[in-house]
Amino acid sequence: MSILKAVSSTQATENTKMHALYMYHYLNLPATEVARLLHKTPQCVNIWVRRYDRDRTVSRKQREKVYSKHSTERREWLVGYVTANPLSFLDEVGSAYVAKWDSPISLTTVWTIMHDAGLTWKVSEKMFGSALTF
Repeated sequence: MSILKAVSSTQATENTKMHALYMYHYLNLPATEVARLLHKTPQCVNIWVRRYDRDRTVSRKQREKVYSKHSTERREWLVGYVTANPLSFLDEVGSAYVAKWDSPISLTTVWTIMHDAGLTWKVSEKMFGSALTF
């Protein structure tokens, strides 16, 4: 994959958004020019500007839906399940959740709950060491 394709097809980082806001607000470049320079669409730049002007932040929205749909008890159970079964794939964790709670859960939500609890691959490697090597 070329660098240009990688840059133009991925979500912008907070750093990229800050550069865009600087160009827009302090260098007085129009949104179309900022977008061209960053290989983004003018609509993206306008959204970033409006959001920053309204909220004074460039961060993405927090995932509130996960917490309203899945109770603390269920999220703690999921984290406990992953901790007890560190070699489980996301779909296995999701299937165990459905079997336990008789409630659907997406793999993205499983990953989000795990990540928010600090259960990343790097943490798992430190916790469980050689059990994770293939």
